[in-house]
Amino acid sequence: MSYPEIAILGAGPVGLEAALAAVAAGRSFRIFEAGLEVASNVRQWGHVRLFTHWDMSVSERMRQALEDSGQVVPSGDRCPTGTEFVDQVLRPVSELPDVGPWLRPDSRVIEIGREGLLKSDEIGTAARAAPPFRLLIRDSKGSERIEFADVVLDCTGTYDRP
Repeated sequence: MSYPEIAILGAGPVGLEAALAAVAAGRSFRIFEAGLEVASNVRQWGHVRLFTHWDMSVSERMRQALEDSGQVVPSGDRCPTGTEFVDQVLRPVSELPDVGPWLRPDSRVIEIGREGLLKSDEIGTAARAAPPFRLLIRDSKGSERIEFADVVLDCTGTYDRP
């Protein structure tokens, strides 16, 4: 059986969690991260402490994946900074063999639509779900490319367009 290709937008905590869920379900995926490195948005406020401690900030899925790879996972009631969270959890998750090869840094998704359909085509019909999503991706140098996916998960957590 062929499962749908999943496009995960954002390589922060939610995007990496979605990637691990896809791995666990045996689904193929790609993670598109607008920044040059994993969790680039979190790094922007890296000096700030999270409001939750390590035990609540690291999901069970992330903890298990890191422990299975032989890594020490932070725990306890101390609230980490954003930088600590990235360096000690998110970056190591992004480097796992089941995740890292599918990470696409410097890949900002500019537009998403259904292949061959205009915005007003097939509204409210089952036919609209048939074609794959068409993603326009731009890197920091302005180069653009098109990629396709059957499912799109917006895990960016940000809205940076006026």
